[in-house]
Amino acid sequence: MPVIRMLGPLEIGEDPGWYTVPTRRKQRELLALLLARVGAVVSSDQIMDSLWGARPPASARANLHTYVSGLRQIMARAAPSSTARPEFVRYGYRLRLLPDECDATVFERLAGEGRAALAQRRPAVAVEQLTQALALWRGPVLEGVERHDWLTPTVARLEEGRLSALEDLVQGRIVLGQYAGLAVELVAATARHPLRERLWEQLMVTLHRTGRRTEALSAYDRLHELLHRELGAAPSATVRQLRSRILADT
Repeated sequence: MPVIRMLGPLEIGEDPGWYTVPTRRKQRELLALLLARVGAVVSSDQIMDSLWGARPPASARANLHTYVSGLRQIMARAAPSSTARPEFVRYGYRLRLLPDECDATVFERLAGEGRAALAQRRPAVAVEQLTQALALWRGPVLEGVERHDWLTPTVARLEEGRLSALEDLVQGRIVLGQYAGLAVELVAATARHPLRERLWEQLMVTLHRTGRRTEALSAYDRLHELLHRELGAAPSATVRQLRSRILADT
């Protein structure tokens, strides 16, 4: 069970039914910064620049010590059997955290295992792993933490990983012939992420294989119009070839 959860609101705890979160805004931002660079030493100057910008208050260094001390106390109470703690290292701080103690690292491990199983033609294993991976998400990454520039790469990487895992899960279900409810889910997914061609391709395949050939071709037309309007581009060769195969399957 992860000790720190960042795939949604930031939470700390060992008991699945009880999590806590630092009440101070800067303390939450400090933990988010250390999570974004987990395992690496972040210098005190880098932390102060990240939290306060170019003009930190005169009390910034003292406040930083207070925030770190407070985080250690919070984590000791919320996860007493874990060694996960921010620790002082020469010139800076580092978050000591085992791989399975953060939901983000557990997600990336499970998603990677699922992707590998899919490539190895083990779709049932892939679906199981990817379902577990996506179940860890409770909302946007670090929901409620201010979106500083230094947080953007971490958020972007995890959100892209989430979408890729969703696409891999759908592919596994298609290979297994698990079409029940899939078209509805893919219609919603393409509405949320209209420029993800792989989702449109999977929607076309699902509609065609469930006897909805006209709707599959209509999905292609919507994608074509969308890409032309938004990007001045056409669907990829893979999607165009899929359309041709559907047209030929009379």
